[in-house]
Amino acid sequence: MDLTDETHEDLDRLLRSGGIRLGPAQRGRLEWLVGQYGAPIFDGVGEGRRNGVIILKEPPSGAAAELFYRSLNPGCAVVIPASENPGFDFLKSKLTEFGTVGPCGAEGPHEMWWGGIGWSKFLTAADASSVRPRIVSCYPRGADATAAFALRHSLERFDLACHIEPIATQFGDRMLCFEKAEFMLRMWNKYREPLLFVDVDASLREAPLLPSYLGCDVALHKWNRWEMSARVLYLGRTARAEMLLRAWQQLAASYPAIWEGYLLDQAWSLTSSQVPLDTVWLPRSYHSLKGDLGAMRATILHDRQTTTLDLGPDPGFAGIARTARRAGRTGARDAFMVMTTKAETGNGIAVILRDVAASDAGAVAGDRGSRDRRLCRRLRRLRPAGAVAVRLAGRHRRRARGRRARAPPHPGDRTGPAHRQRFLRGPCVRPGGHDRPPPLPLTDINRCSRPSSCSPTPCNSSNRSPICSASTIATSPSARRCAHRTSAPSKRRC
Repeated sequence: MDLTDETHEDLDRLLRSGGIRLGPAQRGRLEWLVGQYGAPIFDGVGEGRRNGVIILKEPPSGAAAELFYRSLNPGCAVVIPASENPGFDFLKSKLTEFGTVGPCGAEGPHEMWWGGIGWSKFLTAADASSVRPRIVSCYPRGADATAAFALRHSLERFDLACHIEPIATQFGDRMLCFEKAEFMLRMWNKYREPLLFVDVDASLREAPLLPSYLGCDVALHKWNRWEMSARVLYLGRTARAEMLLRAWQQLAASYPAIWEGYLLDQAWSLTSSQVPLDTVWLPRSYHSLKGDLGAMRATILHDRQTTTLDLGPDPGFAGIARTARRAGRTGARDAFMVMTTKAETGNGIAVILRDVAASDAGAVAGDRGSRDRRLCRRLRRLRPAGAVAVRLAGRHRRRARGRRARAPPHPGDRTGPAHRQRFLRGPCVRPGGHDRPPPLPLTDINRCSRPSSCSPTPCNSSNRSPICSASTIATSPSARRCAHRTSAPSKRRC
């Protein structure tokens, strides 16, 4: 459904009023949803709406997410323009995940997630799709071809073009990931229509037209809502889909012993972080197994017994990717911020962002660029001899904010007042209940003037205690420094 000029203007006005920036691919997906569901609104509670697109800017709390979910119906679609925020994960777990669109650079710097209530609306409309994919499949040469004949016979009922062939494999009875990826790349170069790879042991109960109807770059199923399966893989005729395919093929050739689903996951994550990959997460009907409750309504039925176990053999990979993939995010379990600076530092620099929970998601995302620039300017002004020592007591972290004390220069430090170090002293409490005295300034290890009761060995990274290593967050490689405390000799920490 094509949108009118007035609808385009209304959508532009709505996005500007909410401060939302979308790239061309994300904007195209949103316009398609508006054409399917109706006019969009911001942060609506639903109020029994029968159609429309609801755009969420802020992650709702648990109770608010529950009320929001109960107010929805199959005639509503939910769009989250900044879906990499883990605060939306709870709401996503209650909705049906339709797809994601990767970041689009400065025009659309965030991932966009879209979902709703069930697939019934799209499954019904997909039968009218004019674009029909070519079904491709392969099996080891010399293996039993009975399954291939059955798959070809099921495709003839729906008048779908197909290409099924035996391929040479290193192991006679099974295929490796790089062999399947090379086959897919060869089919990509040979044909010009969209490709839908289906395992040779599968049979089609209905025409698989949902991916081509949605007009996406890539479509696949996430087993147990997180594990990417390579048994069914749709590739649209786009440059972004080709980029994913080539990344998968290169990873498979470099790591032939790793399971195909893990490599497909990494190829998808890599491609989505570089280009706005429009991905659709296929419903379970495209990955049904024999014995499933919905096997009679399946579109693609695999000749495998039903199970709830993971497809891949490595449980460690599940711990890394499960949480993010269930929420449709490309990142790992935690969110990281990468910055570059010209400051000469040997170790890492800890960046603490405070008052984030009290700010809305849009303000945090909007202030990130200016915050990065301010931090980089501070790092460039950092002296080569400088170091930052931070000690925060765990449960007194909030009380420690702002309690800064400028210590007098150490007698052995000849750098002058301009090189005095600042410390953030937290209320580290001794067992006796008294606060520790403030640490002395950091001094150069080559000019370390400690009392005679201290060990004569110069303080360096090899004999530094774990407490000293944890206290020093960033040091310059040209002049390492350590902090000495004026406590009893038996309790001195280096």
